[in-house]
Amino acid sequence: MRVETETRQQIVSHYRAHTDAYNRIWTNLETVSDQFEETGLDGKIARLKLSYVNAVISIRTPADRQDEALARLVAGDDLETAMASVNYHTQKRKYMRQSLGEVDVWEDIAVALQNGAVDRAHETALELDYIGTVKAPFILSMLGYTEKMCIDGNALRVLGLDDYPSMDDVRQYEELCRDVRAEFPTLSEELDPFHLHWVVFDWERSSTQNGDTVAGVQTQSRQITRHEAWFDAALRNVTEIESIVDSLVRE
Repeated sequence: MRVETETRQQIVSHYRAHTDAYNRIWTNLETVSDQFEETGLDGKIARLKLSYVNAVISIRTPADRQDEALARLVAGDDLETAMASVNYHTQKRKYMRQSLGEVDVWEDIAVALQNGAVDRAHETALELDYIGTVKAPFILSMLGYTEKMCIDGNALRVLGLDDYPSMDDVRQYEELCRDVRAEFPTLSEELDPFHLHWVVFDWERSSTQNGDTVAGVQTQSRQITRHEAWFDAALRNVTEIESIVDSLVRE
């Protein structure tokens, strides 16, 4: 794994050019974190389930389709209708319903986070269907646990890796995350691991990939992923969030 010097410089430049926008996103994540920490156990479980749904939708699915699907769920569409444009939606719905119907695993994750045991929460989340060591942190990160990094397909391309790491050991995964951060020493001093992931994701996503232009040249409309649908959902009161996730289990 090695990031080319030019790529590293372009990613730093991307962050510098959009620092204000990213700071607003980091503030939203902090607000989500505050609400998660302030709510009771049942509220934490509801928010975890919402983040799990968002994470499963996101797997191998473009960010704009992910946001569209989540927004439609929040607006009241049934799961099948909301996820119609999501890749592998049939499988995802099946496994999503199975995991949402579980009881103990959600409480175990919530209690671990309540006790500050983030790695234990990560390990416990591996019991959920359709996610693994790499995607499980996304559930936690989007709730404000930004010490966790999600090495997705966009990051893999920047890092020169061929496929997702095949590992089920959280400690081994964290070692890989440290190696990734070491490739970006300047930004790693300024940003939490998940913040760094977000910036790398955006830079790669906004690069023109059709072979006609140099990678890293950004299109104006895709420079920053704001995940507005997620923040709209996650910043609702706990009663609304419970209603959303409960409706998915009842379908």
